[in-house]
Amino acid sequence: MINHYDPNLFINKSVLAKMAGVSTRTFRRYLAKRRPVLESMGISAKAQKLPPQAVRYLCEDYCIDLKNNCMKAVKDGQGPSEI
Repeated sequence: MINHYDPNLFINKSVLAKMAGVSTRTFRRYLAKRRPVLESMGISAKAQKLPPQAVRYLCEDYCIDLKNNCMKAVKDGQGPSEI
C-alpha cells in the first residue's frame, strides 16, 4: 500500500528498514529474497540508496506507508536528504 510516490526520491536501505519497523539486518534479508527482481531493475545488492522504482516496488511489496513515514520524518526534523 503506497499512498504517496515521489518519482525523484532515492531512499537509503536503513531508512526504509526503519519505516518498515524492522532492523537493518532483517530488511537486508527481505531484500535478499527479492534480489532477482531488484537485479532486473539494475540495482546492485550492495547499493545503499534505492532508486524510485525500487522504493515503489518495495513499499508495495512490504506494505510500507511511505506518505505517513515521510511526514513523520519531516516532523522529527529530518530533511529530504536524510529520508
